[in-house]
Amino acid sequence: MPAAKVHRYLVSLIRVGMVVQDAASGRYDLGPAAVRFGLASIERFDTVRYAASDLQRLRDEIGETVSLIVWAEGGPTVVRTENSRHDVALTMRVGAVLPLARSASGRLFLTYLPRERTAAAELGERSRKAFAADARRRGCARTIGGVLPGVSGLAAPIFDEAEGIVAVVSAYGRSATFDASWDGPLANAVRAFARQLSTIPRLRSN
Repeated sequence: MPAAKVHRYLVSLIRVGMVVQDAASGRYDLGPAAVRFGLASIERFDTVRYAASDLQRLRDEIGETVSLIVWAEGGPTVVRTENSRHDVALTMRVGAVLPLARSASGRLFLTYLPRERTAAAELGERSRKAFAADARRRGCARTIGGVLPGVSGLAAPIFDEAEGIVAVVSAYGRSATFDASWDGPLANAVRAFARQLSTIPRLRSN
């Protein structure tokens, strides 16, 4: 295709928000409209839709901010957040992409996704195996100050009928008050929520 024709297409896509151009590099990437379409498509999967609709219940139960995170092209991507009702609430922007090794949700995707899908993670083999062993043994992952200093997080995997990971539910708060213990009430509630959502496809198919 001639370069002039490609340029006209790109200009049109930029106008409707499907594409953005980086001012520094001149390279193109998906725009906000394309991201919204992608997130809407993800939400059509039953397990994710059920989890998103029930996320507020988990927030009310544990009193902390909670998010639903799925694997997208860029990595672990936030598709729904319910903020805590603390005076100063932590939040996570919908569409935000989380780091693989430094976030609890990222460590779960490292554990349960095929290796080739997470190969871009700059992570030593020993660390990768340690994350996986911990997540499988405990049924969840956690970070303390991993994404942001002074913020801790707990996350648990949601599986489909084929035992593949389809989403992660994550809770986080200020480390000074957030109970990140492996067997504390927050970890137990997050694990229970993920287990309940993991059973929904099986119940619907019977």
